[in-house]
Amino acid sequence: MTRLHLRPQAQARVPGSRTAVSLGALGSAAVAGSLAGVAEHLVLPVLAVLVVAAIALRPQFGAYLYLIFAPLIAGIPRGVVAPFIRPSEGLLILIITAWFTRIFVDGLRGRLPRLAFDRVQLALALLAFTASVPPLLLRFGRDLPISTDDVLYALVLWKFLFVYCLFRHAVTTAAQVQVCLWLATSSSAMVGLVAIMQVLGLFGIPELLWAYYDRPFEGILGPITHRGTSTMASSFAMADMMVMSLAIALAWLPAVHGPRRVALGMAVGVSVLGCIASAQFSAVIGLGVAVLTIGVVTGWALRLLLALIPAALAGLVFFWPLIELRLSSFRSLAGLPPSWAARLDNLERFVWPELTSGLNWVVGVRPSARIAAPEPWRDWVYIESGYAWVLWTGGLPMLAAFTWFVWTAFRSLAPSLHSEQEPTRIAAAAATVGLATIVTLMLFDPHLTMRGSADLFFALLALSFVKQPRRSPEASLA
Repeated sequence: MTRLHLRPQAQARVPGSRTAVSLGALGSAAVAGSLAGVAEHLVLPVLAVLVVAAIALRPQFGAYLYLIFAPLIAGIPRGVVAPFIRPSEGLLILIITAWFTRIFVDGLRGRLPRLAFDRVQLALALLAFTASVPPLLLRFGRDLPISTDDVLYALVLWKFLFVYCLFRHAVTTAAQVQVCLWLATSSSAMVGLVAIMQVLGLFGIPELLWAYYDRPFEGILGPITHRGTSTMASSFAMADMMVMSLAIALAWLPAVHGPRRVALGMAVGVSVLGCIASAQFSAVIGLGVAVLTIGVVTGWALRLLLALIPAALAGLVFFWPLIELRLSSFRSLAGLPPSWAARLDNLERFVWPELTSGLNWVVGVRPSARIAAPEPWRDWVYIESGYAWVLWTGGLPMLAAFTWFVWTAFRSLAPSLHSEQEPTRIAAAAATVGLATIVTLMLFDPHLTMRGSADLFFALLALSFVKQPRRSPEASLA
């Protein structure tokens, strides 16, 4: 059985190129200014250019910024920064611009990047390909309309491939991985605290989220307090993030002491309470998967269960009205919560008939994972089954690519659980938990692409493969 062994690890630093600062700023000014959004204010474009320059100088800064800010702005709708782009996506484009600027500058200095690809990267690229190119070509060949929705959904997995590549090649030392883990835990804790305050109706948080973030449940007429959606604008994604944050903290706790141990203990509490605040039954399943997985890879299953009992009991007491409301939904005439009955009805009425028509289950229907609703109280019907979504998007080829990606990722993560670098082992443990959770919860929803939580998962997956510092730091963007 694969076990996670914790040992202290020395830290290392990576120098950068000062030349990249000036050239990075000049070469990226136009892109950065457009992504900054509000053209009449010069502060944001200038700040964006400075950020690009800093990332070009120290590529790991881009990873740090993404871990800090992406979860806090993931739920802000498109159109605020630029048409069809969410602010979190604009941030990623800004970071990638700086990343390619660094590569360009290194090329001018005669330091050509090495195009190295690992197995996980190739498997993820194949998955992104089967979810985009063949479905779009098929619709074009059938003379069927290709909507903006189709194009945007087709780009989702390519976005996560870029996230993986960013962290895989910009973060190159154990010290940088450790910084990433602290930032991910801190940012996740903020997301969890916002969710807790949201369901308790504290400090105007529900009204703030209602005003500036997406509204995840159609037909809702006011601020949401019955489920914690937080800054992710999704109770599912928020719960997934809490599960991975919990995995980081649980795997790390035995290796630290003093204030850091207290901080991680607090992160455990916030993660458990955040899962409960999501009011999703899938969050409970995710918690179980996390504890079981961490228990298996560390051998501490019983101790973890005992340690989590106080946090779970506190959550039951703290959120009992919310829990009682969710449990009362089982007393309906159908014996199922209304949300579950609606989910099944949507699948039976809108998804399965088209998916089983002809050879659609073999070749897929279309990249867009939502269907225009006939009712006036909602705009869209979403595919609330992860594996049905895979077949809907890319048919059997995408299902095969997803299976290969999962198998490749699990196999590649196993050696990382024995890495000599403690931060890498922690990241591998959390990524293993994230992957196990995704595979399980895909029975219910497309958890592979949940915005915010998927970003964290692919970042952790990339951080799991950081090895000893390379001899040529300037080639770290290969």
